[in-house]
Amino acid sequence: MFTMTQEAKTHLATVLDRSGATPATAFRIVVEGPQINLHPDTERKGDAAFASDERTVLLADPEVMRVMEDRVLDVETNPSGESHLTLK
Repeated sequence: MFTMTQEAKTHLATVLDRSGATPATAFRIVVEGPQINLHPDTERKGDAAFASDERTVLLADPEVMRVMEDRVLDVETNPSGESHLTLK
């Protein structure tokens, strides 16, 4: 089962807030060949939605959820203090 840490949810919420995205906008997990990317989008029927507080921050359709099964989205901070998402 795909999971997100609270740190990843908070990170995505911060990025969305700083970008000025509308409250209905979240990041969508998109599988593009061998890469997994995030793109701004809005919720669609059948999506899995992950929220931080009351804001949806991540969306994925059922096919992507199958690909992401047993993965964990987390945040790592490098020595210079920059944070980035990691998929384990």
